[in-house]
Amino acid sequence: MGYVYSPVTNTFYPLELMDDYVNAGTWPEVNIEVDSQTYYEFTAPPPEGKVRVAGIHGFPTWGDIPPLTAEQLLSQAENKRQSLLKYADEITADWRTELALGEINEVNKRQLSEWMAYKRELKAMDITTALGITWPNQPVT
Repeated sequence: MGYVYSPVTNTFYPLELMDDYVNAGTWPEVNIEVDSQTYYEFTAPPPEGKVRVAGIHGFPTWGDIPPLTAEQLLSQAENKRQSLLKYADEITADWRTELALGEINEVNKRQLSEWMAYKRELKAMDITTALGITWPNQPVT
């Protein structure tokens, strides 16, 4: 089976499906025929820290993964915060029910209080810099 590589879409296309792509209007205008070795090399998992990119002459090559943008870093930090808050909710769910029913013992009440303080710390954190965040330690359960 033969393949072409499109440096515009950074994608390989099997030649045997060319008619289908053409009929669908998705066959790349710019494409380069590549051998099977190139196809297999650049559809395999990339080397660590690398990503497939179009090289100078349009052939695929490995390039460095670009650093995350400030927006992406902020999104990652917020996702981590939400994950930690969800975990804290899962840990404390039974204790909150026991408290509501008036059936909580002193040990669980203390642990619930520690976890609630942890949640307050998470919520109060300024993650707008997103670099070098020191997350609070979770209480020992």
